Amino acid sequence: MSTSPEHDLEPATVAHIARLARLEIAPEAAERLRRDLGAILGHIEQLTGLDTTGVPPTTLSGEATRLRPEGLRVALAPGEHVANAPDHEDAAFRVPRVL
Repeated sequence: MSTSPEHDLEPATVAHIARLARLEIAPEAAERLRRDLGAILGHIEQLTGLDTTGVPPTTLSGEATRLRPEGLRVALAPGEHVANAPDHEDAAFRVPRVL
């Protein structure tokens, strides 16, 4: 584990991450983003070094995530979900063509 809370990211790495996220980053914002991402990675590295032996997992799955007592309900009747849509045909939403 590194002793520095910040990782030194290359500008090309930041540009690659921005491209993957489909973000346009102005050159003056790229340096700030590089420092921020480095700090985030440094904090994550610190967390990975923590000893979690004996700490029970806090995974919520299945019945533990049910927040409402009523459980499953019957879905909407066919076509009811589009009743208030500005444009629909039968049980389908109509949207403008994209291409």
